[in-house]
Amino acid sequence: MNAEGAEITQRARREDFQREDREDREGGNRAEVVFGMAYHAGLVGHYERCWGAMRARLFFERGRVHALPDGFFVGVFGSEDRWVYASVGAGSEGGGHEFFLVGPRDDDWHAETVTVVTHYASTGPGLGVGHTVNLGKPWMPGSLCDHLLLSEPWLEPAELRLFRLGAIETRCVWLLPITRAEREFKRAHGLEALELLFE
Repeated sequence: MNAEGAEITQRARREDFQREDREDREGGNRAEVVFGMAYHAGLVGHYERCWGAMRARLFFERGRVHALPDGFFVGVFGSEDRWVYASVGAGSEGGGHEFFLVGPRDDDWHAETVTVVTHYASTGPGLGVGHTVNLGKPWMPGSLCDHLLLSEPWLEPAELRLFRLGAIETRCVWLLPITRAEREFKRAHGLEALELLFE
């Protein structure tokens, strides 16, 4: 699958959070007030139980953002040399999936990648575990990886995989950077064979 045409060509608007921004003065959680929607608030809480406090949220306000789910943003989690960029709202309209990417540094470039995948999932034939996406450029400057494999989040806490809110069940899918050669290997030998190479 090819997401080259879905590129969002602008810098993200970033809202940084301090711990006190997420906690009510009386000690209660005010995530639903901050984020506005129960699904979004619940999902952020789900992520924070796995990755710690959300550091920032990023939005794109121009380009092809009209096709993104209402209220969509990318949450930023982590510190030092492990940063997680996770979609918030990709699955809120029945899409069934949220997407996350792990990077070695805090860089809005990764938020754009997650947004592009969400846009493609919202407007294309659908994406799920085992699919690959052609980014049309390296996932990071200087990298040979220009594709993403949509994978089960094997290296994350087990509870991350499924987010439940009432009758809604959403799978959290890892966007794993791979090379074109690895994508071709998967096409020839299957997903399981490629995952065995990564073990």
